[in-house]
Amino acid sequence: MLAVLFGLIGLAALVWGTTHYVRSRLSESLQDRRELHRRLALGAAGAGGLTLLAPDAVAGLIVSGGEGGSLAALGWVLYRLLALGAIGIAVLTMWLTSDPVTAKVRRGRDRVVAAAPMGIGRQTRRMRRSLGQFPQEWQGLLEHDQALTRQLLSYQRDAETASARPTMADLENPHTKAAVDAMFRCDSLRSMEPPARVHDILATDYGRAVAAFDRALAAAERHADEQGASTVTTAEQKAVTDATRTLSFLQANATTPQERSAAYSMISERLAQASATAESTPSRPVPGAQGWLSVEERARVEG
Repeated sequence: MLAVLFGLIGLAALVWGTTHYVRSRLSESLQDRRELHRRLALGAAGAGGLTLLAPDAVAGLIVSGGEGGSLAALGWVLYRLLALGAIGIAVLTMWLTSDPVTAKVRRGRDRVVAAAPMGIGRQTRRMRRSLGQFPQEWQGLLEHDQALTRQLLSYQRDAETASARPTMADLENPHTKAAVDAMFRCDSLRSMEPPARVHDILATDYGRAVAAFDRALAAAERHADEQGASTVTTAEQKAVTDATRTLSFLQANATTPQERSAAYSMISERLAQASATAESTPSRPVPGAQGWLSVEERARVEG
């Protein structure tokens, strides 16, 4: 009876330890205390296995001493098979739910989902093709979000950067505003810990928000480049080129005051004509360009 009691106690501890180990690996409610529950489950399963083998050791001593006859020897063999089978099933179950095995299973599942011709896998593949180089891991996604944020805020904080694309400093511009709104949406969805059971970061709300931020910022910068493109006419270009060449010659060569005076008069006349041409040329106003930095200040910064 004592051997039976030991066997039942050992089996119960082994079953509880194995079940709790599986729960500690797979249950979301135990994630915060996962390691503690894993150690507790391993300890219970180990103690249960040893307790289950105790009657086997006692029966082995009895049979080896010649007591109990053939019936006892048969019972001992059957008990050993059952005990070792229970321990083997427990070990196999814990191995199948361990991190190395479940990680391979998840990666295989993710590859199958990503390759599916329909559903979320197809959507994420399309997004990746349109985005080009885009992070694959969660940490890379966080770093990409931070880089986009720094790039957008540089137009508000750095005069030299803003002078190159004035509309990026104008928060009322629709394209710039869209990029700023996308940045704030990323802030509201950001999580430092990656979500569980996600085959691609683009399948998460935060991943899609960062992708939208990437596209919005690129669109805003393209619009800024288009708005900031030079509209200098051919006549203006010729006048500025002639004036620049003449002034460079005066700086580098010896000339008389009369020659310089005549050159200055000619330069002033040509620049006046260029100014009249510029004033008569219709153009769209560039939002954000006025009231930020003048042309002279921008030239000084770039120089």
